[in-house]
Amino acid sequence: IWVYIFARHDPIQFIDAFRAQRILKGSYALFVPMTNIQVNPKVKNTALFGNQAEQRQKGGREFLVVPGVPVREQVMNTYLLPADEIQAYISVWNGTPISIGHAQLNGGSVKVPEPDVPIIGSLFNVEWDSDNKRMLAEYWIDIAEAMQHNDGKTILENIRNGKMIETSTAYWADEEFTAGNFEGKDYKSIHKNTRPDHIAVFANDIVGACSIEDG
Repeated sequence: IWVYIFARHDPIQFIDAFRAQRILKGSYALFVPMTNIQVNPKVKNTALFGNQAEQRQKGGREFLVVPGVPVREQVMNTYLLPADEIQAYISVWNGTPISIGHAQLNGGSVKVPEPDVPIIGSLFNVEWDSDNKRMLAEYWIDIAEAMQHNDGKTILENIRNGKMIETSTAYWADEEFTAGNFEGKDYKSIHKNTRPDHIAVFANDIVGACSIEDG
């Protein structure tokens, strides 16, 4: 059994070496972008999202902290992401890097010494919402880091103005080619053993497979 936690300052040599081995075997792949989710959303039946984004200090730095939903059980595109797979590895999502947009180099991963997209924060306080079968988390955005980029400034402004923001979750998974139907939607494969790579936040409006309307 293996578990690793993605965080901005984790030792990436071990993670990348292990990942490369899985890729060579053809059983592990990075899926990006996989799901668009919401930051500072208005979501039914939960008190967590009733709070506005708030500014907090950690390690001498100022952060804008916003609640959101990184992933949930559903059919996206042609695959099913099951609730039990998300719940089984819920803790490894703590520390997931938050980037401005998706990486275009290095196979779409930000887990390299110099990623090609800015890293402006991390995901923390991750928990499982069993009633709605989804992951809940806090998006900790480093204000000083975000302010170094035009898109980062826009993202901060949008959050402070209470605008709902589409983001996109990139994760690694084994793909089991088993077809089926879930809640009226057909799928061709199932994602298992999911591990996060990064959460992309956008300054513009992008709607994807798991949108704000999906919850």
